[in-house]
Amino acid sequence: MRSPWTFGLAGVAVLLACAMALAGCKKKSDNGGNPMGESFQLDLSQYRQFPPERLAYEESAPISFAPALKKARSMTVDEAGNIYVVGDSQIVECRREPAGIVATAFATPPHCLAVSKGLWYVGMLDHVEVRGGSKSQWPALGQKANITSIAAEGRDVFVADWGNRVVWHYDTEGKLLGQIGKADKDKGVDGLIIPSGHFHIALGPDGLLRVANPGRLRVEAYTRQGDLEWKWGEASTDDAGFSGCCNPASFAIFPDGRIVTAEKGELAMVKIFSPDDQNGAKLQSIVAGPAQFPELKKLAVEAAPDVAVGHDGSVLVLDPAVSKVRVFVPKRSTSGATSGEGNP
Repeated sequence: MRSPWTFGLAGVAVLLACAMALAGCKKKSDNGGNPMGESFQLDLSQYRQFPPERLAYEESAPISFAPALKKARSMTVDEAGNIYVVGDSQIVECRREPAGIVATAFATPPHCLAVSKGLWYVGMLDHVEVRGGSKSQWPALGQKANITSIAAEGRDVFVADWGNRVVWHYDTEGKLLGQIGKADKDKGVDGLIIPSGHFHIALGPDGLLRVANPGRLRVEAYTRQGDLEWKWGEASTDDAGFSGCCNPASFAIFPDGRIVTAEKGELAMVKIFSPDDQNGAKLQSIVAGPAQFPELKKLAVEAAPDVAVGHDGSVLVLDPAVSKVRVFVPKRSTSGATSGEGNP
């Protein structure tokens, strides 16, 4: 059985990140005669309350998928605006033209998907399968492999492998070109800490690959050759930071470079940050707060929302607790202007 935890230096970093949430702890008397005396209970209720005025987006009608998915894993949107949800042993597609729901079955459960120029790059547990004009299967990545996210553009395909804690760089024929994210002191790369099975990547409009480093609670930007350009994000329960042991769980990038992030855990949130560069990224707005995900708390700790950007500028949130894609659109002020790009 694969353990979702790393130890040593990685474990220390995770514990430090979790410790930052202890500012929200309250002391509680142990009335059960426990010889250890008083215990502590984590109380995050003060952070779960989000007044409506702090939210720059509102929810529209969700997108339901049929047949229903018992376990939705991930989501993506292609160049034409078609939406794909990966779950169970199938990929369910919501087509724009012609309209309709189409399901494609697989022999084993797919984990993630990227669509580029009509080709499907499907991340299975330990390998990539290509569907479309031709069908192929790339070599397996070993016993530790656990593929969680794929990004494809032009001649490049990037595969996030949580099990091996690395991003693999391929060409579209399946030839391995290199790897991204391994610790390299000479390049200033600290290495990836990924305590749980949420490890996301996405290509930005500037051609750089954004890589979540959830155990360090940040996002890192790499060239296609694997050079680290910049990194941003910090451990904090403040709106502009990332809380818990490992966030962001997923993210997506708008055409203008803005980044929408999703966090898992007690403080599940969806937020939008300004386009990033060497100076980092600034929080622009909050799409949804913890109160918008009440059912998520009932699932296992591994459950997390996935996000994508709709062609109409909406924020799409795959909520695994209800197996639906929830659609959030910018609020309109009394003057008719949208507030999605403003401050919370």
